[in-house]
Amino acid sequence: MSKGRFLLFKGDVYYPLGGALDFDGFAATREEAEIWVRRNHHDALCEWANAIDAETGEIIPPRETP
Repeated sequence: MSKGRFLLFKGDVYYPLGGALDFDGFAATREEAEIWVRRNHHDALCEWANAIDAETGEIIPPRETP
């Protein structure tokens, strides 16, 4: 993933790295960020994932897959 508007974060509930150390990359569009969050939230390696819109500060939380 190249640099983009959305900052991607994920981590383990029990061993969070905290802040910038939970940073995992960028997404160029909101759609890419939402897909990334859904794929990474509760996967085998992490308990949580979210994205932050760098322009608005909005947090994009996980939502159920349709």
